[in-house]
Amino acid sequence: KDPENGKITYNLGNTYFKLGDHAKSIKAYEEAIQLLPEKKKVSAYYNLGTSHLKNNNLEQALTAYKEVLKRNPDHLKTKQNIELALRQKSSQQKKSSQNNQKNKENNQDSSESNEQQANQNETDENNEKENNNQTSQTEETPKPSSEDEDPSQSEPPEQSNETLSEQQIQYLVD
Repeated sequence: KDPENGKITYNLGNTYFKLGDHAKSIKAYEEAIQLLPEKKKVSAYYNLGTSHLKNNNLEQALTAYKEVLKRNPDHLKTKQNIELALRQKSSQQKKSSQNNQKNKENNQDSSESNEQQANQNETDENNEKENNNQTSQTEETPKPSSEDEDPSQSEPPEQSNETLSEQQIQYLVD
């Protein structure tokens, strides 16, 4: 473990980050963490977390930020980025939940539509049989069924502007 190589690899990670190649910056920071002395790892963990955050790897970002806070509990930028990552995670979960609800509703609508179509087909067949059995043959046109749709739509959830308390951040670190 050569600290000089750790410093070079750390700087390489910074270069990749500035170029927007976050996947390569992540690899460089991970390698640098293995090579750097303990007192120099805070910046590497912070930058690793930020690279993961830019790549939308929220869990990995939070893990890296926890490592920063273990070494420096007062690192303000880390606390801010943890809050940002948690908000993004919450937002993703809400979107995922809304998408699941929409898919569920679409499947239910589709299934109801199929059931209505089957009922309509059965009604059509019964009407045809009745028409064939009657002496005077009159044509009946089946009436299309109307679908009841719920016009009310749920409002988007309000975003909380609260910041994490010191106690909440400490809970995340422990």
